[in-house]
Amino acid sequence: MRLAAALLVVSLATPCGAEGLMARFGRGLLIRQLSDADPTTRRNAAEELGRRGDQESLEALATRVRVEGNLEARRAMLTSLGVLRDPGAIPVLLEMLSRTGDPARPEAVRALGRVGDARAIAPLAALLSDERLARAAASALARIGSAALPRLVALLADGQAGPGAAFGLGELGDERAVPALISVLSAASPDRRTAAAAALGLVGDPRARKALASVAQSDPDPSTRAAALDALELLEPRAREAGLGPGRPISELASRADRHAVRQLESLATAAGPSRREALRALALIAHPRRAMGAGLPSRVLVDTCSAAMRRTGGIDARDCVFALGAAEDAGRSAVEALTAALGNPSEIGLRREAALALGRLGEQDPLRSRYPFEADPSVRAAIISALGDRPEPASVPVVMAALARESGAVAIDAVATAGALGDRRLEPLVAARLSDPDALVRANAALAVGRLGNPRAVASLRSRLDADPEALVRANAARAIGMLAPRAALASLEIAAEADPDPVVRDAAQDAMEAAAAGRTTSFPVGEDVFRSRFTDTAGRGTPDLAWTAILPDGRVRVGWSDSMGEAVIFDVPRGTTRLLLWQP
Repeated sequence: MRLAAALLVVSLATPCGAEGLMARFGRGLLIRQLSDADPTTRRNAAEELGRRGDQESLEALATRVRVEGNLEARRAMLTSLGVLRDPGAIPVLLEMLSRTGDPARPEAVRALGRVGDARAIAPLAALLSDERLARAAASALARIGSAALPRLVALLADGQAGPGAAFGLGELGDERAVPALISVLSAASPDRRTAAAAALGLVGDPRARKALASVAQSDPDPSTRAAALDALELLEPRAREAGLGPGRPISELASRADRHAVRQLESLATAAGPSRREALRALALIAHPRRAMGAGLPSRVLVDTCSAAMRRTGGIDARDCVFALGAAEDAGRSAVEALTAALGNPSEIGLRREAALALGRLGEQDPLRSRYPFEADPSVRAAIISALGDRPEPASVPVVMAALARESGAVAIDAVATAGALGDRRLEPLVAARLSDPDALVRANAALAVGRLGNPRAVASLRSRLDADPEALVRANAARAIGMLAPRAALASLEIAAEADPDPVVRDAAQDAMEAAAAGRTTSFPVGEDVFRSRFTDTAGRGTPDLAWTAILPDGRVRVGWSDSMGEAVIFDVPRGTTRLLLWQP
């Protein structure tokens, strides 16, 4: 039970740790489950592939969704195709969208918006006149961005799309649409007028204030007047208090969590009054990184408001602000300074822990490296080490070495995972020593980290774990690590595990590792010359013409570049001192 609970905590707390622990279930197993006889198994496999963001599963998902007969499984597959955000999914998503009687079409619409490819604009725009799909299509067009603006403005003007075009323009939030939206406030259709008023509130341009005030006072339709009042509230936070009507409860706005609600909450959070703290808390919860709607929602107003609040004493729950700032894609120096101050808070351990994770999500690692030697609480040290693995930097190697040498428990679990993400050869002896750690989770993450560090001499230690470790998770990760290194001498151990291990998770992991080695998906090659181009040889003895070049950068890092199977350029840097690189396609 301790192992299962720890698995959940680690997979939530650290991307590196999650990657190691998720290796319990290989891609091969999940793809096979897409064709399982049980529809629940198929749905769960599709959801897991999407949750991992596994780009290599695109073809399998696209193939299966075309013939999937179960509605819930089909919805899960379409959703995962959208989560991958790969333009290669556009053809199958458009095909599924064209099936007019399919109840899963809304998932296809949302997936097209997530992918964000301009090829979807025309098909999505055609759905704006469909009452069942207009809202979803409008949101999808807004996610595609400014490329959809001309089509939406044209549809708004001719009225054929009903209120759908206004919905899309409101979600898009482009101020260039304001004149067109104002003109629709005098349209004959009350639905179009209502949608235009709501859209003007979302766009937030003060040019609309006069027209909206007129509609709020004199429009014959009560729904249109209410929409105009909502829009005015976004433009004027105190408009309701001037006698224009009651506002929506903050709890309702927080549960909606759409762009319109966020704008209203921001207005309340920046205005003096008793609702300020409640509105800020609602914004922070909407922006919480563990909620699906959190990505990108915090705006400049939220960042500035939270940063200022955290510098004051009392009044606002600082942990709510930490959640929000850690999810803010546009966080500036003021946010980083506020989070750094929270990381040093002497009295609140929970605040320090959340601040560490938030700084890691923002890629701000200097404060983390500075804090680690002075942090007394192990849960905060674990968060710091975990955060250093979010965006690995060579400067973090000494800190991780110190953690590997002295830490235990949760800190050690994150330390070995982060070591694997860093990929620095200086970490190899310390990681290899952790293969014998008394904590099973440390051994499991250490096994995968050894594979990622790419030293074939570590195979003997991994084989001993695969053959004799009492924990299935450790044996499974040892099999995967052997598959990464893939020397021919180790294949016999994988074959034995695939046939005879008592745990199905280990058998599947060993089978996946054997398939990876047999397919030649592991490639080891030297680094030494300043710049060179060559064909390298994989473990199956074949050339790998996709691998194009490596170069030594001025600071000692190695830059590697090649074109993948889709023709996309792939470039990444590895730490200084690297003498061999190991490429593994799991």
